[in-house]
Amino acid sequence: MHRAARMKATIRRGPRCRCRRRFRCRKCSQCDSGRRSSVRCRRGDEPKANSTHSGEPRLAVFFLDTSFDKVRKDHKVRSGSLSRRVHVLFGFAMKQPNEETRRQMAAAAELRAAGLTWESIAQHLGVSDRTCRRWTEAFAELWRKLLRRAESTHERDCRAEARVVLRKLLRDGEEKSKLNAATQLLK
Repeated sequence: MHRAARMKATIRRGPRCRCRRRFRCRKCSQCDSGRRSSVRCRRGDEPKANSTHSGEPRLAVFFLDTSFDKVRKDHKVRSGSLSRRVHVLFGFAMKQPNEETRRQMAAAAELRAAGLTWESIAQHLGVSDRTCRRWTEAFAELWRKLLRRAESTHERDCRAEARVVLRKLLRDGEEKSKLNAATQLLK
């Protein structure tokens, strides 16, 4: 191989492995403990996705099919001999709340959608207001989902209650209020 071709290959694939046999061989790949990790990135200029000694992921790798996400498309991830181009996002794995916390978060989302303050929500649930606020950051995706569901339920209930009030006005009110109620119901 000519020197220019070797330099081009080095630039494309990244630096050579310490054993000088090939680019980034499995034998010399480093992790914190010197052991082999279960997931590896196969580009020389990208960080490795390692796991801890107990097998928990320290860095999560997410595969996406969407093209509208702002992710790097040129990562190659190899699983054995299978190699394909995928969209890869690197980020820390999120913790999942236990069942009791999940129930409390659902109740807090319903109370928050009803318009209560964090202090009154915390008093109702029997936890501190700091804990309630921490849930929104620690379990952000789950919190958004629960809050969205609670807000849509609350909005449906408000619409139904408004229709009941307008129908009562149609039956019992004066002529002017009946006309206004009928106009509002037809909107």
